[in-house]
Amino acid sequence: MKIRAANQADLELLCRYDRHISREELIHAIARGRVYLAEVDGLFAGWLRYQLFWDNTPFLNMLFLLENQRAQGYGRALVSHWEQQMRALGYTCVMTSTASDEYAQHFYLKLGYRTIGGFTPAGESYEIILAKSLYPPACAGPPHAVEQPPAVEQPPAVGQPPAVGQPPAVGQPPAVGQPPAVGQPPAVGLYGYSTKPE
Repeated sequence: MKIRAANQADLELLCRYDRHISREELIHAIARGRVYLAEVDGLFAGWLRYQLFWDNTPFLNMLFLLENQRAQGYGRALVSHWEQQMRALGYTCVMTSTASDEYAQHFYLKLGYRTIGGFTPAGESYEIILAKSLYPPACAGPPHAVEQPPAVEQPPAVGQPPAVGQPPAVGQPPAVGQPPAVGQPPAVGLYGYSTKPE
């Protein structure tokens, strides 16, 4: 199987099969390089189309293989190719969605996608939203860019005043200007009893 970016010469072929997008939008998607074609022995086998969710996250809108080209690993190959292209473009996370009554959800889960939410369009099945990190941890960026959490400092012993910037020990009142320890109610006048920071 060969995978290539679609070009304007493929427009009529794609318009014949892709009924989920207007011709005008398909022209723009092809021009932006957001449509990939799969060919087997030089013949059209299927396509993958994507856009950007929130203008910054590749979202796979359409993955389709002709019926006689299914169950041969071509869908997996198309998705893998797309993910490699997105990684090469600097994206760290990709997304897609599928109806809850379709088998596609299991396909994406096997490819490492995870369910992150969903919604119910009027009169339709629940739509599952899935995401996959192109670098661990999930959707956080390349491994070299992942920040480590700061080391946890030990609180002072009970009876000792906390150092500046140090939380007080449990059971000890906070120093002036210090937040309360985890599990302690805030002192009146410091942060009040609001959950919003001042």
